[in-house]
Amino acid sequence: MAQLRFVLLGLNALSWQRKPSIFRYANADPMEVLRFMLFNRLTNSYLISDHRFLRWNKRLQTMAAEMGFTPSIFIPYLVVFMIPLVLFAVSPIPKHFGVLEFLSLVPFGLLVMALMNKDFFNGQSVVHRRFGYCVVDIKTNQPAGPLKCMLRNVTNPLWPIEAIFVLVNPRRRLGDFIAGTMLVDVTPSDPELILDEIRSAKFDKQTVLTLLCSIFWVVIFMISFDPRMRFW
Repeated sequence: MAQLRFVLLGLNALSWQRKPSIFRYANADPMEVLRFMLFNRLTNSYLISDHRFLRWNKRLQTMAAEMGFTPSIFIPYLVVFMIPLVLFAVSPIPKHFGVLEFLSLVPFGLLVMALMNKDFFNGQSVVHRRFGYCVVDIKTNQPAGPLKCMLRNVTNPLWPIEAIFVLVNPRRRLGDFIAGTMLVDVTPSDPELILDEIRSAKFDKQTVLTLLCSIFWVVIFMISFDPRMRFW
């Protein structure tokens, strides 16, 4: 119990959330916990950031907000999960992954999955809702499905290249050409409305396929950065 209390205290402090305290959510509705993770003082600081140096290009403003908002959701939890790794670290660095190393990758893997699936619900990420954008299928002009939205975000690590694409064509970056999607203007909406869509989401075949593909890309991404994960 002492260790759990320590972790909760760390999450509460790192989330910049003085009131309400994270202990309030200990027995709360899971959606309230999710609301706390998505819309706290730290995440909102990126969501409402002005990005004055990018005022001349709304699309680049959106990209900058995306790069700050989604990682900010996981920063407190990445730090907390790194605590036991630092406390029990050994030298030299082991050649193979141990339990602590594996556990430290959990929030990082979830972060990568979140970045790839940020447009999962109705083709709109939290940031897109605030700026008034929606990812649509290039053929049907309807909100793109979860799988297409995931595919368009596989190229996110190549953000310098994506920024060049956006400067040339604000509607379609490299990921859009791969997935067959484009970005269109819609009426800005309350970002917190995404919680209602999450609550009513159905776990169908496309969702399963999207999650499996996401896991595959997360593994590939991690292997490319850490040779200890390579099995050959």
